[in-house]
Amino acid sequence: MSVKIDTVIPRTHENVSRTIKLALAEAHRRQVLADRNLFNHPDRNYDIEQEVRIVNRITGKPVNTERFFNSGTIRVRFDTSVDNLEYNANGITPLTLKGIKQLFRSFLKQTILLQKAIKRDNPDAILVPIGVQPLVRAGEWEHLIVSDYVSRIRYQLMETMTIGENTNPQMIITNPDTGETFVDKASNLSAMTRTSGTQFHISERSPSEAIRAYNASIAIAPIMIALFGNSPYLGGIDTGRASNRIEILRQGEQKRAGLPEPVSSIEDYYVKQLAKADPPFIEIEDSEKALDLSMGAMHTVTRIIIDTKNNRIRNEFRHVDSQSPYRSIQAFLLTLGLIEGLKRKKLPEFRESQANFEQAVWGLKAKMSWLQKEVRVQELGLWCIDVAQIAFVDTEIAEIAQSFLNPLKNEIASGQTQADVMRNSVNDDVANGKTLYNAIAQSLNRTNKEMLKFVNY
Repeated sequence: MSVKIDTVIPRTHENVSRTIKLALAEAHRRQVLADRNLFNHPDRNYDIEQEVRIVNRITGKPVNTERFFNSGTIRVRFDTSVDNLEYNANGITPLTLKGIKQLFRSFLKQTILLQKAIKRDNPDAILVPIGVQPLVRAGEWEHLIVSDYVSRIRYQLMETMTIGENTNPQMIITNPDTGETFVDKASNLSAMTRTSGTQFHISERSPSEAIRAYNASIAIAPIMIALFGNSPYLGGIDTGRASNRIEILRQGEQKRAGLPEPVSSIEDYYVKQLAKADPPFIEIEDSEKALDLSMGAMHTVTRIIIDTKNNRIRNEFRHVDSQSPYRSIQAFLLTLGLIEGLKRKKLPEFRESQANFEQAVWGLKAKMSWLQKEVRVQELGLWCIDVAQIAFVDTEIAEIAQSFLNPLKNEIASGQTQADVMRNSVNDDVANGKTLYNAIAQSLNRTNKEMLKFVNY
């Protein structure tokens, strides 16, 4: 969220309270506008926001492309670190069959052009869609923070807040099988400089539909994390997990990340989010800015966004590790299909979703429950695809949904999702004499090739 931060206002108890009061007043105003149907629209649109890491194809280590991309020749932006690029697949696109095909083609084209541009500047640089930079050790992230002065001010404010808030001062991740342990400072920057995700922004026709979609997304987020985890390595060790991104975000921002609670209204959403932690950014005059600044500092896996300029309401789904264009469309269609398919179905209680969320990092081997019935993620994932595909029956996107989701269904049935394939390939390379670091680098090269594979739709 690109909101200008006024760093002149002192951070006092009075100013923090004033910021919260203004934010709550704006939350109430938006609820009033929602009740007047201001955010109702007959059509829907969506966008996919992508993050990719830039690494050296030989070493797998981060590549600093700040000098190259600050020239402004390509429309990308940095997200916290100099090796993490962020870009939109196509911009706001109609949620139609034509729109899905258009966005996918644009997404793939932009990714290919971005790779070509980077290679012209640095022949050894490759893009990889992966949830976590796998080789950065404890403390090594500090030199990866972008040099932009305004961004650094924002990041430092967040860093100070999260360090002060976190109950546990360290993030500790241990492989339960080998005992290998990763330890680093628990903070916003230690997490954000390492992580990359793919986000879906899907508008709804009304606030009530947005609330239903939001609550459904809380229930499905753990499943999506397990199915699309591709970050098993962290700090040069195999953690045994499928997604370290979720784990380190949860430990790095202990009050601001994780799974949010279900809500009953727009105002209820804002009130519950604002109660998680004090705002790191102070605003004592503009109520809309106070709310947006405070909400932008909450990094839960799903969020409701109200676009006050265009009177639109949308959900922002932040539950999957960074994906290739093809896999992003798979994850998007599964998310969309589940949101539609679960509209009239009973959802798990929040405590059940919380327990599932904690298990999600283990991927297909995890055990979850749905409506108090214990089930393996593999079985639950196959059921989710069936729910999504049934939801698309008799719609114009039924055929393209099948063409993307059927391969995903076969992958889940085989028991080999992205994290499993990556781990197997690395283990094979190590068994054949490569070092773990070289094997991980080789795996990143394979990920790069998959990302750039052209698929015609």
